[in-house]
Amino acid sequence: MWLRGPKKEEQVSFYKDRSGEVDFVFKGPSSIIPIEVKWRNEMPTLKTLKKLETSWAVKQSILITKDQELDEKEGRFSIPLWLFLLCF
Repeated sequence: MWLRGPKKEEQVSFYKDRSGEVDFVFKGPSSIIPIEVKWRNEMPTLKTLKKLETSWAVKQSILITKDQELDEKEGRFSIPLWLFLLCF
């Protein structure tokens, strides 16, 4: 459950390099889940998120959007903010 806060073996941080940043990176004992938040009508390219997914061999990621439909493609789960807040 997300509301309890991270356990000792879990970490919540962010990722930043020269090309940009990923808003949140959840590191658990057996998985890493990057979380990107985009509040725009038109979705920009997600270069830094894609780079992180490739370089760290991440199998799942979350994209929180303003109003984009609930969707899952190639391990990236897109969810509108209102639904994300209801779920977590």
